[in-house]
Amino acid sequence: MPLIFALTIFTGAFLLFQVQPIIGKFILPWYGGGPAVWTTCMLIFQLLLLAGYVYAHLLTKYFKPSRQAIIHSLFIVVSLCLLPITPAESLKPGINTEPITSILILLIATVGMPYLILSATGPLLQGWFARCLPGKSPYRLYALSNVGSMLALISYPFLVEPAVTRTQQTHIWSWIMAAFAVMSIACAFIMKLKGTGPIFAQSNEIQLKGTDPFNSYQDKITLSRRFFWLAFPAIACLELLAITAKITQDIAAIPFLWILPLAIYLLTFIICFDSHRWYKHSIFVLLFISAIGLTVWQRLQPDRFSLPQEIAIYLALLFTCAMVCHGQLYYLRPGHHKLTSYYLMIAAGGALGGFIVAVICPLIFDSYLELNLGIIACIMFTLLADIHRRLPLSRRLIWAMAIMIVGIWSVLYRTPVDSGGRTSLYQTRNFFGVLTVWTDAADSPLDARYLLQHGTTFHGIQFQDAVKRRIPTAYYGTEAGVGIALDAISHHRRGIPFAIDDTARDPLRFGVVGLGVGTIAAYGLPSDYFCFYEIDPAVLKIAEDDRWFSYLSGCPSDYEVLIGDARLVMDTQPDQDFDLLVIDAFSSDSIPVHLLTVEAVNVYLRHLDQDGVLAFHLSNRHLDLPSVVLRLAEELGINACQVHDDGDDDIATLAATWVLLCRNENILNTQMVDSKEDMVKKKEVSLWTDDFVNLFEILK
Repeated sequence: MPLIFALTIFTGAFLLFQVQPIIGKFILPWYGGGPAVWTTCMLIFQLLLLAGYVYAHLLTKYFKPSRQAIIHSLFIVVSLCLLPITPAESLKPGINTEPITSILILLIATVGMPYLILSATGPLLQGWFARCLPGKSPYRLYALSNVGSMLALISYPFLVEPAVTRTQQTHIWSWIMAAFAVMSIACAFIMKLKGTGPIFAQSNEIQLKGTDPFNSYQDKITLSRRFFWLAFPAIACLELLAITAKITQDIAAIPFLWILPLAIYLLTFIICFDSHRWYKHSIFVLLFISAIGLTVWQRLQPDRFSLPQEIAIYLALLFTCAMVCHGQLYYLRPGHHKLTSYYLMIAAGGALGGFIVAVICPLIFDSYLELNLGIIACIMFTLLADIHRRLPLSRRLIWAMAIMIVGIWSVLYRTPVDSGGRTSLYQTRNFFGVLTVWTDAADSPLDARYLLQHGTTFHGIQFQDAVKRRIPTAYYGTEAGVGIALDAISHHRRGIPFAIDDTARDPLRFGVVGLGVGTIAAYGLPSDYFCFYEIDPAVLKIAEDDRWFSYLSGCPSDYEVLIGDARLVMDTQPDQDFDLLVIDAFSSDSIPVHLLTVEAVNVYLRHLDQDGVLAFHLSNRHLDLPSVVLRLAEELGINACQVHDDGDDDIATLAATWVLLCRNENILNTQMVDSKEDMVKKKEVSLWTDDFVNLFEILK
């Protein structure tokens, strides 16, 4: 009997957390591939988890054991009828679809019922276990469920994702779900036969009283205790999502970087709920304070740390914060008779933390403050819990020191882009991130500039001087990828170099994935046409605001801006015959990987003139993206070259790496291409597809 309960809970937890990256991988490209997609998914999964816990609580509270078994078995059969869980193409969002509501509808329609049943498994079967075997503690089953969850997360990027396609993943998951259903019904049958006795509030775990240093195992449940049951899971979940967003924003929104923080988060549950012996309050408080100090140091001096070191610091912060929260949660656990209400409050807290990050913070903050908010909340509520348990004054002094460190952080912290004497003119935040417009007061008024920043990266620069405002800047200088591509096209058509003020040249059709501030429009003539693809309406609003940027308003060419994910929009368009198609749609320093797959390049080629050039802007601090695109070109049999420009501060151009692709092998054979070609040996990397991406291969 203990084995079937343990195996069912383990399998349910495994399926519960395996489905998250599977479905996330399906829908990520449909909503632009940004970090907020995963944050929203996590919120909805937390709400479904809460619904499962509510169901388990109501079922055990208001129905007799025999009725519980019958009702739950019927719900299991219904969930099996909804398999497999492959998202239907009809659920893809349309243009200008509100993303949070759309993702909510999609997830409920796809995995809502199976996820609810899986969510209810942990608390429901632990309650049944406590009723059938009153002399055994069910709390280790909670630790076991988190082991299953963590194994699901760890196995996905290393075993599942590289081996099978997304559709195969959903079918395999559905077959395991069917096996889980059989085991769950078996547990229900055992419950119907043997679970007729009461759940004892007292059990052999009560013998731990006296050995538990906090003497927390009590039957009396106060309102303040329930409040802590809600607060600590909310804080831990808030910090989880904030740190996940930080990591994915600066690298890539891919399942592995979602899974790593979530696995660490679950590990803290396993450690804390396996036994009271593992969590030592004083030790983890000091470790948490140390992690805060290390994070402050990294923020103040970011150039001292490599990418792996940065990730390790943030994960250490998450681990220690979650250990403190979940350790407090375990110390405040109730007797077995309050098991489902305890887990219900934990689920409600997790949902609350997800709701704060995904919905509340974007509404009330114009920048990312969640990470700091989570640290401060953890410090304050742990201090309150220590006072509640009447811990010694020395413990409270430790927390006072932590508060002082966070206060210093709040005063001293400046983002790296704010270190050059710039002034923020405008800042906004939405589902797609934080946008900031800066003014850069140079020594000479002629050199003063406006800059657009997204996350940690500049996405546009324009001089304030009227004479210099039409100069193409940032990554679009005449010596960078766009200028080189236009020079190659001009040589092919006319046999002469490209000149930006050459009014005699043939009309050109430009396609641009990623608007920025519209810098490329500086190349436009009255006879040209520009089609911009931009997913974030806030970017368009800034680019068309003459107070800061005038590349679009001053462009003599016809242009249009299509709002939505570029791949989804292009799929609905007829062939555009672009002479130059530019792919530059990165969020902060993160990669929307669905724009760099073989399926994506095939979409681009359909819209490209036979002699047109496809230009990828691939500058990145952490990843060797040119090798990915060069591998795609090799697979598709397209000519390609990697070019690099060092930038020039006098004309406000930045160092940039581009890869140019063209079907016609003669077009890229020009003197300017040869002079700028970067002959750095490319890495041998795997082919990126919608079903497979390997980030490890391209880490710098």
